[in-house]
Amino acid sequence: MKETQFIKQNQEKWKRLEKAIQNPNEKADELSDLFIQVTDDLSYARTFYPNRSIRAYLNWLSQRIFFKIYRAKKVKKNSIWHFWTDELPQIMYESRKEVLLAFAVYMVSMLVGALSQAMDPRFASIILGDGYVNMTIKNIEAGDPMAVYKTSGPFGMSLGIIANNLYVALLTFLLGVFASVGAIGMLVSTGVMVGVFQYFFYERGLLGESFLTIWTHGALEISAIVLAGAAGIVLGKGLLFPGTYHQLKAFQVTAQRGLKVYLGIVPVIIAAGAIEGYITRMTYTPDWIRLTFILLCFALMLGYFVVYPLLKFRKGYDEKLFVPFLLPDKDEPIVLVKIKKAGEIFTEVLTMFRKHFGATLKIAASLSLSFIILLFFIMEDSPLESINLKYSPGLGIISALLDFETVLPYVNSFFLAGIAWFAHRLINKERNNGQSDPPFQEIVLWLVAIVPVFLFGLVLYKLIKWGSPMMALPFILPFLLAIIAGIFYIKPNPLQALIQGPKYVFKQFGLELVLNIMLLAISAIVVLLISSRIMDYLVHFVGMNFQSGSDWQAKIIPAFFLFLSEFILLWTFFGFVFGAILSHFSAKEITEATNLKKAIENIGTEKRIKGMLRE
Repeated sequence: MKETQFIKQNQEKWKRLEKAIQNPNEKADELSDLFIQVTDDLSYARTFYPNRSIRAYLNWLSQRIFFKIYRAKKVKKNSIWHFWTDELPQIMYESRKEVLLAFAVYMVSMLVGALSQAMDPRFASIILGDGYVNMTIKNIEAGDPMAVYKTSGPFGMSLGIIANNLYVALLTFLLGVFASVGAIGMLVSTGVMVGVFQYFFYERGLLGESFLTIWTHGALEISAIVLAGAAGIVLGKGLLFPGTYHQLKAFQVTAQRGLKVYLGIVPVIIAAGAIEGYITRMTYTPDWIRLTFILLCFALMLGYFVVYPLLKFRKGYDEKLFVPFLLPDKDEPIVLVKIKKAGEIFTEVLTMFRKHFGATLKIAASLSLSFIILLFFIMEDSPLESINLKYSPGLGIISALLDFETVLPYVNSFFLAGIAWFAHRLINKERNNGQSDPPFQEIVLWLVAIVPVFLFGLVLYKLIKWGSPMMALPFILPFLLAIIAGIFYIKPNPLQALIQGPKYVFKQFGLELVLNIMLLAISAIVVLLISSRIMDYLVHFVGMNFQSGSDWQAKIIPAFFLFLSEFILLWTFFGFVFGAILSHFSAKEITEATNLKKAIENIGTEKRIKGMLRE
């Protein structure tokens, strides 16, 4: 069909489409039908008229309709009611396998805890702590085994319990980001504790009393923790089983659904905390009343989170579960020779991490493991013996690297140079020609890069060790990193980077300063996250598998911290090198205007059709 005939045949329809776009009262369903029609015409135009204006017009028209449909989706006035009666039950039904898995893991963990206590009476002290066990024994001897629930006022106790349980549930959910394994680990940890606790009282003939007391609030609290574990498994499911989505896109969907499950159990956790503070202490209440209350709480949890979603599924939901709008990834190669702002470079650094996430992770992990192995050969004493974890385990992340004053700044220069070399190789993949240097020259570049990287490592180490001069770090980093970037890209002699690299920094010092401050802020957030209470729970989970004070526990935990410390340093260094190289090309364009000169040379040679570049 000729283009003129195609336009004549459909122009009336397109006019109606334009009017529909301008009509604020147009229904979304009708717009959806129009959108299908215009996309069909657009596909036809792309096939037969790829370089004609009609293709651009139809592309514009389809975009206008799409955005009108997306904006036309109104939030219901009773959205809160809709969340509890339709959306959350639908999420729970679709997550029924994850809920079943979380429940099974928790029950098995309770059984393991009980069997472990039966086989070793000292196991309760390992899991619950000597202080808690001794206090409970004293309460039993005093005739009030559940006195622990009466030690403080109900209001203050309730607030403390609610805050702690919300935190534990949130941590259980968030740890699901580690491919669901972290959430399962938290379920195992808490399940073993409950199993040990119950069997501890069973050994003393107090199983009935402990059950009626603990599960008065535990029916809601433990159920909520199990659901938090299920939310964590849902969170990690996007990474493990992305389906037809890209992994990061699938993770966005599962993260949103997992978060809604967590939000759904928040009122349950608050109610459980209030019950534990005000009602659990009433141990004098008749047993049949307490048992009835426990059964009602279990029935409420089972009814709303399991039975109601099933019934709702059979009856039919009000609307299908909303899938968030996912913007497409921009997988085009990064344009290097271009003048950029600090925000643009920072965005491209994050893009590099996204596109090469697996590669950067594997490289940093491999070099970190090599670092630990090398320390055992270099140091006369075992490096694990010099790590002091008497404070919070999270603090060991920062202190571990600082303990090797005679080794770290020198050994690590080789590994940091390796990171710089790998970052250079990954950047090369983004270049238009994708070219790389000959193998021998690559080795020479790596050896030369050790010099400024050594200075980088030494300066960074000393600034952290001294503490107060850390404020000078954003001003020093640009010059050291510019030398590293220049070694790989200032040709033919990489040693010229020692002179030319800092000159590039002065061309855009403000940009370099802002960029490095942003990268340092991200690095600080990573360190703070890893150094948070997550490490305390992880150490507890690992330590509960070994007898307290055993050689394995004394070796594995410090070795893990050492590995994690080195990994954070190497992995975040990728970002600094990415930023330095991208800044190098931006400064080069400011100085030499290579891209601008090329564009001037191409003036008049590009093929255009009515103002559009020929595709």
